[in-house]
Amino acid sequence: MRHAFISYKNWKLGQTWSTFMPLVSIADALDFGCAHVGQVFIRQTQIRYTNGGLELALENPANATDANQSIPDAVARYTYKGDFGQVAVAVLARTFDNNGVAGNADGTQLAYSVSGKVYTFGKDDFRFAYNAGAGGRYISPGHNPSDKVNTDGSGDLLTTQAYTLAYRHFWSEDWRSSIYYGHAEVEDFNGVNADSDRNHYAINLIKQLNKQLSVGVEVGNYDADISATNSANSNYIQLSAKYVL
Repeated sequence: MRHAFISYKNWKLGQTWSTFMPLVSIADALDFGCAHVGQVFIRQTQIRYTNGGLELALENPANATDANQSIPDAVARYTYKGDFGQVAVAVLARTFDNNGVAGNADGTQLAYSVSGKVYTFGKDDFRFAYNAGAGGRYISPGHNPSDKVNTDGSGDLLTTQAYTLAYRHFWSEDWRSSIYYGHAEVEDFNGVNADSDRNHYAINLIKQLNKQLSVGVEVGNYDADISATNSANSNYIQLSAKYVL
């Protein structure tokens, strides 16, 4: 199940996109994930309180490979909106207990995000997100899913720096394009002074046939350091038809 939640007044309870995930910064791409290598991209169970631009949440701390979390992850986000668009800052705090096992995450780990969507000329817009810190599984999905820690014995998660940049241009009322780029880097992922980098860039053309239906084409490239001895690089072309209820 992807999304299932209840909203009542200022409260939301259930499973949906993490409060730490900057939805507004996601590029208008054929694949909703777009340059996910540079994004916070995660959905999970949570309880969230919203008051104006302020959002506070406690979220599911568990993941598939690390069972040393019993305290919910805490997220605080503030979004400022105006005629220019919107910008937001968010902070994530996660608490680990290594239970005496060397090499497991331990203590409180922090990450942050700065993101936004800014209108430029006409209907065009520029979208951005910078996500950094000890985000582990939150930042760049699949990059550090098991919350790998450094080797100095501190129990600190490996530091991630990731960002996305996207520009959307309307050629007419019915035709539009987005060009976007995403980058993520996990420090010391393959050993001391051996970082792991991932990149994704693309450009697309989308035709809005009517209010619900659009078709498009996108070309791009994806590359990744999967391990110290394994990497991947792929060019792609993608076609889509999307119907929105």
